[in-house]
Order: sequence, then structure tokens, then C-alpha cells
Amino acid sequence: MIKLAIFDMDGLLVDTEQIYLNEFPKILAEQGININLEDMTKIVGQNEKAFVKYFTTLFPKINLEIAKNKLLDILKKRAEDGNMKVKKGAENLLRFLKEKEVKIALASSNNRYEINLYLEKTNLLKYFEYIISGEEIKESKPNPEIFNKVINYFNVKPSETIILEDSFNGIRAAYSSGANGIMIPDVLEPNEEMKEKAKYIFKDLDEVVLNFNMLDKY
Repeated sequence: MIKLAIFDMDGLLVDTEQIYLNEFPKILAEQGININLEDMTKIVGQNEKAFVKYFTTLFPKINLEIAKNKLLDILKKRAEDGNMKVKKGAENLLRFLKEKEVKIALASSNNRYEINLYLEKTNLLKYFEYIISGEEIKESKPNPEIFNKVINYFNVKPSETIILEDSFNGIRAAYSSGANGIMIPDVLEPNEEMKEKAKYIFKDLDEVVLNFNMLDKY
């Protein structure tokens, strides 16, 4: 029986990852840096500490503070203008889980300020009973620390938990936690590793509602 649902945010609930993939290469190009899609997606799902380490290693001459602030300004403006897109089925699934009395948590690698901003502006904040950010953990995904903390907080078993993720690193972390990882692909299509480590792969969050009785048997 499923007692707890843990959600990622970026690319799963709100469409921030597409903005990152579209806008950050343009920002880097202003510094004379060219980056390909493969290198952009390797960091998806990790926290700010990992983000900084990744880009400063890849591009030692980068002025990352300026680049990050420009990206954040774009994301904040989208949110404040009401143009932060909610992913298909997000509110439908959150309402459904509330009705089923399943505990709902958010475990995002993003920082607390951005989490609150994006969820408030998309009217999703009200659904979450517990939120943990990337600032509150030592190890980023694919380390399962962030999910283990949520599972321990609610005092449930990993087998009673579903973790909804769009990123490879998120599914790796869910798998390592022992919980039931559900992948909703966003910027990357699932490879063989994801097919092995995700309990299920659905095209959108509406499919989770449609298949919940099957999930709830475990």
C-alpha cells in the first residue's frame, strides 16, 4: 500500500528544465563558451553545489556567478509573470493523492527560495506536507540522501513510497533508496539503465492516476 509520494520539482511539476536547456547555452555564449546538449543534461537533477563544481571543472574560465544570476532572473520573471508552465497532469495527480490520503512531499535539488517561488506562482505549494531542498543535504542525487530523509521523516517503509522523477540522477537515487521510482521523462528519453531502475515509466503524470491501483498493490 502506498503511504507516501515524493515529488521532484524541476521538469516534473514545472517546466524549468526546458528553460534551462534553451536559455543557459545563450548565456554561456555571451562568455564565448559553447556547450552541447549532452553536457547540459549531465547535471540535470543535481543541487547547486554539484552544478557549480560541474561547470567550473568543465569551463575553468567561466564567470559562473554572472551566468547563474542571469538564468535565475529569467526563471524568476517567468514565474512572477505567471508564465511558469505546469507539467501535464501535475495538479490532477496531487489532488488525487490528497483524496487518497497519501502523504505528499517535495524533494528538490533546487534551493528553498526558488522552490517556494515556483510552487506559489503555480498554485501547487498547498499540496505539500513536507519540503526538503538541495541546501539541506550533503550529497546530491544520485545519492539517495534527500529521499531517505523524507522517508524517515514520515516513518514509512521505502516499499510504501513512490518517488516521481524525470531525471536519470533522480531515478538512480530513488532506486538506491529502495523506494518505487516512477519516471516521467522530460528532456531525456529513458535508456536501458532507467528501464531497469524505474519501477514504471509513464509519459505524463495523468498516467500515474490511471495506473494507481496497480501501484498501490505493492
